[in-house]
Amino acid sequence: MKLLTDIAIEHVYHGKGASAPTKYVMHPFENSTGDGKGRYEVIRDLAGDGKAKKRSAHLTKAELSELYARGLHDQFGIRLRLRPAGQDYPAAPPGKRVSSRHITPGSDFEKQVRIFDTKRPVSAGLREQLFRLSVGI
Repeated sequence: MKLLTDIAIEHVYHGKGASAPTKYVMHPFENSTGDGKGRYEVIRDLAGDGKAKKRSAHLTKAELSELYARGLHDQFGIRLRLRPAGQDYPAAPPGKRVSSRHITPGSDFEKQVRIFDTKRPVSAGLREQLFRLSVGI
């Protein structure tokens, strides 16, 4: 499993089996199986019909950088699925809202976000994944 360590947030686990809260440094990770293999999972909650619904999509690193460059993660409440580096997480990997300030300054990913030309139309790949999240652009 590859982690995108250019993005990092601190997370405290308060799970059922934990004797005390445990701190983790969490990163987006590439899925290793299925349709999302080699991609990063993003999640969006939807409200409707009195029931909360979740939608997920899988983005390439380029699509993820475009998402951040355009600010769509904040605008539409899109979360990243995260895992800690070098250790197991005691539950299913959480989805967290990760703002741009959690991108390491000067990192390759930060450079990719910064140089992205937002005047271009949204790429077809990102548009398709946003549609899966019920985001119309």
